Amino acid sequence: MWRVDTRATPARLQEQPNPRWTDAFETARAAAIKVSFEHTRDEALVGLTKAMIAVDRLDAARAVLTDIGGEDDRLSAIRSLVEALAKARQADAALQVARLVSSDYERREIMRQVAIAFARENRMAPAIEALEETTLDGFIEAISAILAALTNPPPQAISQALSAITSVAAWVRSDWDEIATLLRA
Repeated sequence: MWRVDTRATPARLQEQPNPRWTDAFETARAAAIKVSFEHTRDEALVGLTKAMIAVDRLDAARAVLTDIGGEDDRLSAIRSLVEALAKARQADAALQVARLVSSDYERREIMRQVAIAFARENRMAPAIEALEETTLDGFIEAISAILAALTNPPPQAISQALSAITSVAAWVRSDWDEIATLLRA
């Protein structure tokens, strides 16, 4: 089990970076890589990744992803890192990490989180580009989440955007016509 010094908060580490932490993480990484049983090795590396995230060593955590071989363990580490990068307002880095997911289904879900991170930075174009939705309902739901995440939207922007989206969706699906009508009212 990995232990993290709870006194080493991200703010404290940024004030006075401690080279011993870097050495400790590299030593732990090297030890974990040497474990012969793949699942145990991957669990140790995921734990190390989460410990690095906890002390705001996001670049170091990102480097560990390449060492994790098991798909489920790698996905767990990627989810944690994408969430941390999004909270740190590093949407571009979160996008790069999210693209490492091989499963289309899982990547689509994680990319939605990345899109919301871009929206929180008021970067609408990259937010929409990050989406990998394949269904109309999924796309509309994702756009709604992006609009809700905007930090400084112009007045009426969200309702106007939703009205336009549902009007277009109504061309394809009649059930969306009812929603478009409600939004225009």
